[in-house]
Amino acid sequence: MNWQDDVLEEKRMSFKMLTLFRERLWPYVSRYKWLFLWSLVFVLLVTLPSLIVPWLLGYVIDHVLVPKEVRLLIPFAFVLLGTDLLGALATYLQSYTFALLGQRVLHDLRQDLLKQYQFYPLSEFHRIPIGRLVTRLVNDTHSLQDLFTSGLAIALGNASIVLGIILWLILMHPQLGLVCVSVFPIMILASKLFGGRIRQTSHDSRSALSRLNAFLAENITGMGTIQTFNKQETFRDRFFDVSHHYTHTQVKALESFAFFQPTITILSSLSMSLLIWYGGILSLKGSITLGMLVAFMSYLHSLYAPIRDITEKYNLFLSAMTACERIFEFMDRPKEFGIQSDLTSVHRLEIKGDVEFENVWFRYGDEESPWILKDVSFSVRSGERIGIVGYTGAGKTTLSLLLMQFHTQQRGRILIDGVDVSSIKDKRSLRRIIGYIQQEPFLFSGTVEDNIFLWQKEGYQVFQALPSFARAPFESGQLSLAKEIFEKGSNLSVGERQIISFMRALVQDPSILILDEATAHMDLLTEQWIEKISSESFKDKTVFIIAHRLSTLKSVDRILVLHQGELIEMGSHQELLSKEGIYYKLYQIQSRKEELEV
Repeated sequence: MNWQDDVLEEKRMSFKMLTLFRERLWPYVSRYKWLFLWSLVFVLLVTLPSLIVPWLLGYVIDHVLVPKEVRLLIPFAFVLLGTDLLGALATYLQSYTFALLGQRVLHDLRQDLLKQYQFYPLSEFHRIPIGRLVTRLVNDTHSLQDLFTSGLAIALGNASIVLGIILWLILMHPQLGLVCVSVFPIMILASKLFGGRIRQTSHDSRSALSRLNAFLAENITGMGTIQTFNKQETFRDRFFDVSHHYTHTQVKALESFAFFQPTITILSSLSMSLLIWYGGILSLKGSITLGMLVAFMSYLHSLYAPIRDITEKYNLFLSAMTACERIFEFMDRPKEFGIQSDLTSVHRLEIKGDVEFENVWFRYGDEESPWILKDVSFSVRSGERIGIVGYTGAGKTTLSLLLMQFHTQQRGRILIDGVDVSSIKDKRSLRRIIGYIQQEPFLFSGTVEDNIFLWQKEGYQVFQALPSFARAPFESGQLSLAKEIFEKGSNLSVGERQIISFMRALVQDPSILILDEATAHMDLLTEQWIEKISSESFKDKTVFIIAHRLSTLKSVDRILVLHQGELIEMGSHQELLSKEGIYYKLYQIQSRKEELEV
């Protein structure tokens, strides 16, 4: 690619980024238009000293020093001091207002992006690395912070200074002014060429940083596995490769900028040389005064530093817009279908709890993917306790996810009280009436109370109305509501984590409860506690129990047996044993295993 192609590509990219700023970022800035307008006023005030001081120096030389007007020295000294003080005050106000504007814009951006995350389909979190999501929310928004705090204000101020100085030079002496700025087009061309390369290397660097964050998030989360299998050195070597790639992209960005700086310095020196040559001739001929020549030198000295800064800030702008593009790419990802994210509260459905699956077929992915559930049909009456069993991969958990509409079946219908769940306008209201307890519950950093009520007191009355034995673990001191919980509940036992998870679902007062291997790793006392609550507090609720331990299903009303996505058996514990089918084989295998363990 030659330099002409570089310039065209840079123009295309600049237009794209300016369009992005106007159409996507500007609506956030315009929310604070008065703050933005005041910022522009202070920018103009900051440029005044750069335009006034060189002219004052020339004037002092011609009208004070040359004619030796000593009485005017002190007044002009105070004028210069006052001008600089005005510039310093304007600089402070400019920096403050732009920083305040930037922080408010970024706060709104972060809030909107997090809100978008909250309404992604669940499959997105399985597909997108957590580190990448964090990078968009933290690192990329930080790049926009740099744009507002140290980029936009300085760039606008420097642009005003450059335009003002060029116009002032031409007005003072058109011929000398044009000679001095004759290298300006070359400087713009150099800025375009190097700007494109700096932008590309900056983009590569941010992509490498995103991969680095994703790698760290995954491996720090899995540190227990790494230590268990003594793979510290292996993962350290893998991190070396990822980190080395990031370092390489950073070095390439620095190289591009390192070539640009000397170019600007050489061109500014060339401009000063032209001034000394041509301005010196004019001064010797008496066409210009010594003060005007000094003023020209001072203006030129003030001209090229802002140009260098503008190029730096222009690349900062492109880098920030690249980050902005990545942010809005994630902002524009489709939300989960059937979620009204603009609602602040969730309407509670009033249901009995009858559930029916009618010829349900489901598969993950496209049409080439295998079916996970195949023509599954069954009905459950309100208040029934239903067990769901089957080999790993039979579709047990998928069944519960379809009921909560985290995924939508390709064929068939799922009904609750005769209403097709796909017709419910807001799926959040559906999930409001379903309590879901997983095998590995997730706990947040905070207190036990925070994790039960999730920072809201809506379920506190339900908690207080529970029987005393149900509240016993939290009132006996075993799990005080004020107890601090570390990240993911690492300072609690598996049983304690499951008790909190169960109570979290319970205070929601669900009409339907799903226990997905909820008692798989529990001790006997915790399991008995859950069994007692289930039997007494969920008499009129519909309960689905997904279990590998078949001994926990002896008291349920019916058991559904899934095999390779099909519902092949259904009945009570004794009925299924008498059939001597899949359930019978599973029960025999587990019984022998338990006998051997004893």
